[in-house]
Amino acid sequence: MAEFPHFNAPNAVSGADRADAIELVIRVNWLFDVWDVEGSIALFVPDVVARHPHWVVSGRAAQREFLEAYYPLVPGVSRHATNHIVDADGDDLVVRYYNALVRYAMPDDAETVRVTTEMIDNSDGLPVVCRLSG
Repeated sequence: MAEFPHFNAPNAVSGADRADAIELVIRVNWLFDVWDVEGSIALFVPDVVARHPHWVVSGRAAQREFLEAYYPLVPGVSRHATNHIVDADGDDLVVRYYNALVRYAMPDDAETVRVTTEMIDNSDGLPVVCRLSG
């Protein structure tokens, strides 16, 4: 299991820095949902460190390898970040949050659901899905 750094509250992170950090997380989740690996990697500094509950990924090359290995779990899932904790770490920020993963389609059906504007009734017991365009 990954070792997570300690944080101290309260901290002196400005509202603008906190909002920017949360916006970054939301944009990364969006790029991940539409599977834009290069777009998501480009949002981070070259020496990015991502701490996952099962491993730590350091640098863009390792991040790319992690995402490619993780891909089988991606289709048909949407990510929703919650409970952001933004802490100062010298001149840097550390952001901790939870991702609520919502499975809206089985992986084999995900592309069909993603591009439709109609109701999709999945015979595998998942709820009906409607994608709104626009």
